[in-house]
Amino acid sequence: MKIEWTDRALKDLEDLENHIAQQIIDKVEDALDFSDHYLSSLKGYNLYKIRIGDYRAIVSIDDKKMTVITTDHRKNIYKSLERFYD
Repeated sequence: MKIEWTDRALKDLEDLENHIAQQIIDKVEDALDFSDHYLSSLKGYNLYKIRIGDYRAIVSIDDKKMTVITTDHRKNIYKSLERFYD
């Protein structure tokens, strides 16, 4: 399985401080290998979240790849997700 980053997720990372962006990248890579440990399903969506301190990464998964859809602070991520999917 491989990791894909959407344009939106890459933009989200660019807007963060470098050390926070690196933490997110590292945790997403860990989640690829240990998905049962790191992924939690989101109610109402066919998506998963990865907790990275005060930040969250929203991902989708199929047989061949994990796609990072967006990343943001936990206080904003669910509001932006509603706008993105409604």
